[in-house]
Amino acid sequence: MTIRHTCAEDLGVTLLDPAGKAYPLKYSGGSPCTAWSGARTFSVPGASSPAGGKWQLRATDYGPGDIGVLDAWSLTL
Repeated sequence: MTIRHTCAEDLGVTLLDPAGKAYPLKYSGGSPCTAWSGARTFSVPGASSPAGGKWQLRATDYGPGDIGVLDAWSLTL
């Protein structure tokens, strides 16, 4: 995924499989704030869902007063 955000520690990122099961990729929290600018790759060990169907990515900003943009994401199964 490619994100531009002023504070990576504010972000929580979760992958949702076609059945709705959540796979946390990144938890929010920590300090100090560091910028996230560019691509990062995550692995989901133990994912047991069928590959077919609609997968979703949920990126949540838990911090106030800053901004960010999800530029792109892709999924390789």
